[in-house]
Amino acid sequence: MVLQPSEIPGNFTLVTKHERSASELSEWALGHGWKEGYSVVYQKNDPNSPSGTIIRQNISVYAGENATLAVSDTIDGLFAWIKEENDTNMSVEKLSIPSIGDASGSLKYADKRDNTGMYVIAFAKNGVFQDIETNGTAEDYETAQQLATIAAAKIR
Repeated sequence: MVLQPSEIPGNFTLVTKHERSASELSEWALGHGWKEGYSVVYQKNDPNSPSGTIIRQNISVYAGENATLAVSDTIDGLFAWIKEENDTNMSVEKLSIPSIGDASGSLKYADKRDNTGMYVIAFAKNGVFQDIETNGTAEDYETAQQLATIAAAKIR
């Protein structure tokens, strides 16, 4: 289910990949039947960008229908957390996306201080929850949508 280098568009390099452990997860995830997971991060090779664009894929397998609940927990939880920070330099908005899998959602949050932004697409299919994150421009959001579609097709 992990996105392979050949599936990542552009000039990206694999930075890290690892099995997720229970210590990385929220109490919510552990309490809702998280079984196992994996994480992978790619970074764009761009000398003109000091921070670099990243693509992160987090995969979690849940018991029963709880993977679909993880979608709203992730999207609504991030949305509420950023709103609760009450930081005028931060903005957050939910984005509409075509349906992916059994449940899906998306949002964008941005920091006006340094013009950084992050897009998050979360979806669930057949007991597997995934979130794909990219930072950068609207073009990077399109990339995230493409990668989410590829990742969802890998779930059997």
